[in-house]
Amino acid sequence: FAMLEIKSRGDISCVLKKKKRSTGIPVNLLTNLFSFSLPKEWRLYQYFVTYNPETESKRLRIALLYSHEELLGKTKAFDGVVLFLPQKLENKVTELSSVTRQGQTVKLTITFTNELLPGSPACIQFLNVVFKNVLKKLSMHRVGRHFYSPSDPIQIPQHKLTLWPGFITSIMQYESRLMLSVDVSHKVLRNETVLEFLSDLYDRSNRECFMETCEKELLGLIVLTRYNNRTYRIDDINWTVKPTDTFKRADDTEISYVDYYSQQYDVTLTDLNQPMLVSQLKRKGDKSLVARVVHLIPELCFLTGLSKKALGDFRLMKDLASEIQLSPQRRQQELYQLVDNIQRNREAGFELERWRLHLDQQMSLTGRVIPKEKILMLDQMIQYVSWSKITSSFIFFKNFLYFPFVSYLLLFLLFLLQVQGIWSHYSDATALDVMLKKKNSIQVDEGASAMLRALQHHVQPDTQLVAFLCIFYLMFQVLCILSSNQKDTYDTIKKFLCVDCPTPSQCVLARTLSKQNMLMSVATKLAMQINCKLGGELWAVEIPLKSLMVIGIDVNRDTVSKKHAIVGFVASINTSITR
Repeated sequence: FAMLEIKSRGDISCVLKKKKRSTGIPVNLLTNLFSFSLPKEWRLYQYFVTYNPETESKRLRIALLYSHEELLGKTKAFDGVVLFLPQKLENKVTELSSVTRQGQTVKLTITFTNELLPGSPACIQFLNVVFKNVLKKLSMHRVGRHFYSPSDPIQIPQHKLTLWPGFITSIMQYESRLMLSVDVSHKVLRNETVLEFLSDLYDRSNRECFMETCEKELLGLIVLTRYNNRTYRIDDINWTVKPTDTFKRADDTEISYVDYYSQQYDVTLTDLNQPMLVSQLKRKGDKSLVARVVHLIPELCFLTGLSKKALGDFRLMKDLASEIQLSPQRRQQELYQLVDNIQRNREAGFELERWRLHLDQQMSLTGRVIPKEKILMLDQMIQYVSWSKITSSFIFFKNFLYFPFVSYLLLFLLFLLQVQGIWSHYSDATALDVMLKKKNSIQVDEGASAMLRALQHHVQPDTQLVAFLCIFYLMFQVLCILSSNQKDTYDTIKKFLCVDCPTPSQCVLARTLSKQNMLMSVATKLAMQINCKLGGELWAVEIPLKSLMVIGIDVNRDTVSKKHAIVGFVASINTSITR
């Protein structure tokens, strides 16, 4: 790879040469970047290794090559095909021979392919691999793409959650130097096994369709097996295979799952009738190879991430945020602790030293606290103080440009008369009364088909619709956020009102409307959302540049077929960039 030239903003003609400005109050800032220094003469040499006769075992290929330590040296990295060395061999092609334990002679051919400079893409990729090895030396385990520390768990017992602290790291070329970017991360684990989840689901679901319900809930989820700290994706559930069944090991001997986990991990299974989870492991390299199938024990698999029900639990999310949303001081403390651990750990330090790498000081810079923006209203200008104070003032709604409803249709379910009555009272007494001119309330039976029939009967092309999605089951039951029924109803509403009969619409949940002490805030925020959807303007800020158009573009790909893509494009059409 040729050395890539990093273009600085100062080299672009349209950018001002003087980057530092004078507006605002100077403030010293610490970044999450650490200087990653290498000697000036540092180079990385890449070689391609072939075997004759061909050897498929990666472990054997590495053992045969590493037997020539006198020639290659102690510092090397080899993945079975490509060899990296910090020094260059004398010959471009080096031929060696090794003998296996069975007495077979294997010829090795090491061919020089490239000299990599520190800023080359292949070298940066290699340095990231080296730093991941450093994290392994700190007893951190890779889960997904990042590394976490199972030895320092954070318990949230009231919600049966465990957090593994970890880091997201990346070595990149920043203008003229290499930098290590570090950010704090947490892995959310549930203190609930898949077997416990299945037992709970069995107690509260229809027994006749239990298997279908399990597959609907579990397929696609990621589980963690704590005996080896590896993650797997649940691709299927095999109801015919049990822990007492046997499978073939690498040496062709048969062993039952019960005995295997007892001998290999000293784990005793308690439920011998539980089904097996199926995970298909992707093979690196040749995609034409058949994926290797792994059977997992539900009793030993812990669910990761948060369920849909948990995501809608305000208390749970608040307690979780208190642990993972760190203050700047706490975040800096975690970064400092990581660097200190690397410097104190002998094995981690040696991993960097043997490649002549050095982790330097944390980068700092001078930033500026800019003045508060002035909020431009319809006929006045106000100084920004607190966003909640501005939006809670009724004067605020008298000063934005709004579009009144020609007609207003309120759809609610039959058993939500009390919620609908409370909402009507608040909407009449708050900012929504400014916009609502003619109201029409319709009672609708529960279900997507009933909602669709009501829409088809009552919505006309000139109707501005506010459809309230109010689905919950019984008065004292918990609202199921984004359950399958709710999603079907919501999708039906949006499909009809966006495709079949384009009409502005707004959906809100019954749980939101049931909190009487928050209905003033709910009415305020809904008025803002509805007004924007109708083409109104809430506020504006001063834009120094004239004749400016702001453009946004994004691509959404079909995750199922992976063949189609939809491009979304939006652009401002006025000078205040509000339309």
